[in-house]
Amino acid sequence: MIRSWIGRALGAGAVVVTVLAAGAVGASAAPHGEGLARVQLGYTDSATPRQAHDVDDGEWPVGTRVDADGVRHTSRGYVSFDLARYEGRKTYDATVFFSEASAAECPKRAYELWRVKGISATPTWNRAPAPIGKVGELTTTPSFCPQSFQFDIGAAVADALQHRQRYVSFELRIADAFEADPAYGRTLGYSSNMGFVEYDTPPTVDKVHLYNSGQECSALKPYPALAGRRLEAVGYDADEADGNKISIEYALWPKSSPEARQSFMSTNPFGLAGRVNPVEVPRTALVDGETYGWQARVSDGAEVSGWSPKCFFRYDATAPPAPTVTEQALPATGEPLRLTLAGNGDRDVAGFQYRWNVNGGVNACNIDGDYGQMVCPDVFALPDVLRADAPGGTATLVTNAPSEGPARLYVRSLDLAGNVSSETVYQTFARGAPTVSPVGGEPFWGQEIALRVTPHADVTSPVTTYGYRLELDGEEQFVQPDADGSATIRFTPDPQQSMLDVSVRSYHANGFVSPTVSWQTFFGPWPGVRSADFPMNAESGAPGVAGTFEFGPPMDFADPVAYRWSIDFGDETEVPARTDGTAAVTWTPPAAGSYTLIVSGGGAGGAAGPPTGRS
Repeated sequence: MIRSWIGRALGAGAVVVTVLAAGAVGASAAPHGEGLARVQLGYTDSATPRQAHDVDDGEWPVGTRVDADGVRHTSRGYVSFDLARYEGRKTYDATVFFSEASAAECPKRAYELWRVKGISATPTWNRAPAPIGKVGELTTTPSFCPQSFQFDIGAAVADALQHRQRYVSFELRIADAFEADPAYGRTLGYSSNMGFVEYDTPPTVDKVHLYNSGQECSALKPYPALAGRRLEAVGYDADEADGNKISIEYALWPKSSPEARQSFMSTNPFGLAGRVNPVEVPRTALVDGETYGWQARVSDGAEVSGWSPKCFFRYDATAPPAPTVTEQALPATGEPLRLTLAGNGDRDVAGFQYRWNVNGGVNACNIDGDYGQMVCPDVFALPDVLRADAPGGTATLVTNAPSEGPARLYVRSLDLAGNVSSETVYQTFARGAPTVSPVGGEPFWGQEIALRVTPHADVTSPVTTYGYRLELDGEEQFVQPDADGSATIRFTPDPQQSMLDVSVRSYHANGFVSPTVSWQTFFGPWPGVRSADFPMNAESGAPGVAGTFEFGPPMDFADPVAYRWSIDFGDETEVPARTDGTAAVTWTPPAAGSYTLIVSGGGAGGAAGPPTGRS
């Protein structure tokens, strides 16, 4: 194919640049266009048959001319391109461009372009490279002169690559019948960009990273049973511009009927190279209980990879029946609960999933694989799942209710595909939580807290350890019991934390784990008050018998200087704070009855927090 265009108004270089820019518009989608790497440009001269004439800049001749001394010069031009970049790639259209600078007689034109043996340096007249074949010719009379023109060299480039030739070279000459006629002589202008090619690197499919609904591809029997319909494959493309244009075709067929092959395209037509681009097979395309094979191939919009290895799975869309749950013995305080979970002989039941006080099935899959694939761990390895001793068989569950009082255990059957049954609910009443009380009365803000934990009186099995959390979602920590079975938990809370919620449970030698008990306290912007002698809202003390109150600092009131206190809104009495920010006062009730204590804290400069009222 030969194309020509008018070049009188524009310089030769400008014309070529315009053509390359037009090709670059399509570079964002396969195939891609770019300039060919030129390694040689020059001409030969019959008058200097042993000399090669390289063209680095300026003009160069083709055909015959006679110089001022009457010497005849016949010249042929040569241009070569390096194809190393396109090894392993597929090329499409390729073009070589020429621009005339002058012509002896414009109407007389007889160009021929020949492909010659690949060279990397300009030859001489005497040692011209061997011709391989004529690429094209241009003999039409131009409407304008000088003129720019081009030849299609796509077939020559493809053939050179097919034969693993690094260089593809061309000879521009005047046809034999007119080569000796000076009227056909031409002078061409130098151009830095003379070749253009469209190419694409065929994409490839990852033959290893193939996934079925969170499970790895398998071609081995027994084929995995799957409830999901998600197929995932990974594609690659060496062309950077195609890195976000990967689409994947999935072929699916019943193993018993390979001819019933169906095709499904990936969800995203612009997927990323190196990441899965999945498809969700329509439910209507699958038959429950049927075994299917599938494979995938990748497209970048221009080329398609070969097919991946085959994967197989058995589609299972049927949920197993609900289990039965029975007690092996009546639950007793301080004993773990022992239950028998049964599939009642239905061979679809492979195991059981259980949860306390929360209903719901197994949901362990996440889109967080290294390639963006769905990852579904083995459900039978999860902590709240038991495998049946045989298909449709039983499993023994030894468990403990997490909280004291009424509790519900939700149990479901599982099959090998991860399908879950409806729920069977087992109800019980949990007992046996330890008691928790602060050491020395209610704690003050900013000071260490000590909590004494004592096992439940009806639990006879020895405590091996206590577990506690300082926050509901905090990490469980452990403390060992003393000889009497109790333990002390000590910690200093965050000074910015106004509300504390400490949960505690006991672990026993017989496997019993007690329900969790919660201890809470609150720090406000007022002084803390505690008294072992006069507990709040309780009958205590006696007329004429002295007792003690302790005061602690309000929250965020780090340096109290003194506390002011009064009884029943009477006259205030000030007591200085101790070095730890606390204070103590002694008071003797004058008579039997109810009294109200009002306390406020004073800081440096007379600052005061809100008062505390206590009865």
